[in-house]
Amino acid sequence: MTPFIENIVVYPVKSMDGLSVAQAAITQGGSLAWDRQFAFFNAEGRTVNAKKYPAIQRIRADYNLNYRLVTLSADNQSKTFDLFYDQEAIARWVGDFLGISVTMRQNNLTGFPDDDERTGPTVISTATLQAVADWFGMSLEETRRRFRANIELGGCPPFWEDSLIGEIGSSVAFRLGAVTVHGLKACARCPVPSRNPDTGIADRQFQLIFEQHRRGQMPPFAPQSQFPHYYYLSINTIIPENQVDKVLKIGDEVQLA
Repeated sequence: MTPFIENIVVYPVKSMDGLSVAQAAITQGGSLAWDRQFAFFNAEGRTVNAKKYPAIQRIRADYNLNYRLVTLSADNQSKTFDLFYDQEAIARWVGDFLGISVTMRQNNLTGFPDDDERTGPTVISTATLQAVADWFGMSLEETRRRFRANIELGGCPPFWEDSLIGEIGSSVAFRLGAVTVHGLKACARCPVPSRNPDTGIADRQFQLIFEQHRRGQMPPFAPQSQFPHYYYLSINTIIPENQVDKVLKIGDEVQLA
């Protein structure tokens, strides 16, 4: 069976809930439209994200992108905002919840990815997420929310996405439907996957258990220089400038370029 796109998830507001979509266009900066398009910053101009502020994971975000709306909910309070026109009000709401002063910024070009050099979508297989879910006795949906990848591939075994990167310093070109993508790097994980995605409470044994399983199930084709340790999952990509405005869709097949 040829691998194909099984799920597409964008995260319109960095460090908040994602939204599954049927398709996503490629921006001028090589990211998916709407992905991490908005982010919060503290008084020192540093990103307010779940790595540094676990309490942000207690905020639920529900989107209606057709109308550019987000509904934020936490601790029995809920309010709907326009993502374009209510950014100051959104920042006040989030800042009040976190107990700090924050501002909200928008970047339509690349969004605000964790990896500024590899702004393309992160890619993983659904089978990989299910394998990790089984290690911890979690649901697939909870595992998805912990690792927050953009593109999930069906029709392939766990960790097949490791074949879409080469040794450090090289890249692997492949196509997702009509879109050419370059797989560059295995994605090193931060503390966020170790936390409950609803409460932000961390499992202190998570990384140790993860690495034990990952090492034991590392596929033979995985490029060794990409894995100085085993707390890696999904791959980081870039999308060339000539792919702008092309569209990725659920069901698109994966082919080596």
